[in-house]
Amino acid sequence: MKKGLFLGLIGVISSIALCGQRIDTNWVKQYDRVSLFSNGLVTTLGADSYFALYGDKYYTFNDNGDSTGAGAADYNIGRHQALASNSNGIYVGGTIGRKPALAKLDANFDTVWTKTVYETGSTRGVASILLEGNDIYVGGSVNSRTPFVSKLDQMGDTVWTMGVPQSSFSEFSSIIKLNDGNFLASGNWDDYPLAVKFDSNGDTIWTYNEVVFISFNKMNAIERANGELILIAQTKVIILDANGKEKSVTDLEDNIWDTHVENDTIYMVGSKDNMPYVETRTMNFDSLTSLRLTENISAVNGGGIFQSTAACVGGGFVTVGRARDSVNITANTWNVKLARINGSSGTTNPGDTTKPKDTTTVVEAIIQPKFSIYPNPANDVLNIDLEGISELNIYNSVGQEIALVQPAKQVDVAELENGIYFIQAIANNKVYQETIVIRH
Repeated sequence: MKKGLFLGLIGVISSIALCGQRIDTNWVKQYDRVSLFSNGLVTTLGADSYFALYGDKYYTFNDNGDSTGAGAADYNIGRHQALASNSNGIYVGGTIGRKPALAKLDANFDTVWTKTVYETGSTRGVASILLEGNDIYVGGSVNSRTPFVSKLDQMGDTVWTMGVPQSSFSEFSSIIKLNDGNFLASGNWDDYPLAVKFDSNGDTIWTYNEVVFISFNKMNAIERANGELILIAQTKVIILDANGKEKSVTDLEDNIWDTHVENDTIYMVGSKDNMPYVETRTMNFDSLTSLRLTENISAVNGGGIFQSTAACVGGGFVTVGRARDSVNITANTWNVKLARINGSSGTTNPGDTTKPKDTTTVVEAIIQPKFSIYPNPANDVLNIDLEGISELNIYNSVGQEIALVQPAKQVDVAELENGIYFIQAIANNKVYQETIVIRH
């Protein structure tokens, strides 16, 4: 893959405060101008590293939105629909010909393997990926009418496949792991919602499918602490109980493509009035705050949209999408847009380069890139060489906090599953971050 450069800073935010909750944009940047109408995808690589795809191009950038590389993909995957990463590699889902396919990339973004997941003559491809230790779960559609989930090993070989034949075009566009250790695949059958709870052997526990008109392309699923499930189907929100029984259906005024959950707040990205859009909701789905990108974006002929999110270590997230250029609209081009929402990066309020950002913490907004931890990879005990630690946190590979541990020079990590994690320490009013790998 070849390296490249990105275009510069752009963007003014129209922010609508619906309640007290606030959305800060640390930065908004344009990374490319392309003629291709495609899906924007992004994933977290480390404490200060991200990987984004748009069409057949990839972009890497750091926590400040600075480009660290770009190039052309060489893994032979078409119609990109899914992207995920962990310590084992980067995984891209889509199609090869008319077959669902998955590619694995290494840390240098070179292709390790590309595999077809399902032998079929017609497909909508791999549309969802869940990485669980060394197991790879992928979902999508084959023969248009059969949404499926396949479990793969690290060589890309299929362990099992679960198909759920339907009467019309169908797809699983989301897979999540549930608190009870089972899984939920969700998506659509025709213009209606579909969700299947299954175990690690691919055996179905229950199925939800009701004639609720939604007409959508993307499903997101979130589990509440009580086991209830929130299905966000672009323009509809469906609440299920823990047994898959429908509790409520609510209309949305906007078009939601992806979500990020943090501290019981749901961040939803998509489009509103044909502009890239971010909205926050409580876990009860009460409205909090929203914002739209508006500057130099045409609201006609497709407008703009945010399509994918990736968690930032320590809070906040990055999002990627596209926007139709109002200045150069006749050229039929799209601008690849990336933004960071909330978190510790950046120092200014939206549209204001002079005021410091409001803060409620006495900890300085200075991220020290590294501190000494060993061994790395770790097996059972992690040693930390840093004086004056007052707080110590462990985050998983998608930036979710999994442990707040007692500040100490040694941390027991024997119970953590294999994979990549981030250690964040606060010492002497400064925040330190480092990446670790757990390998038992």
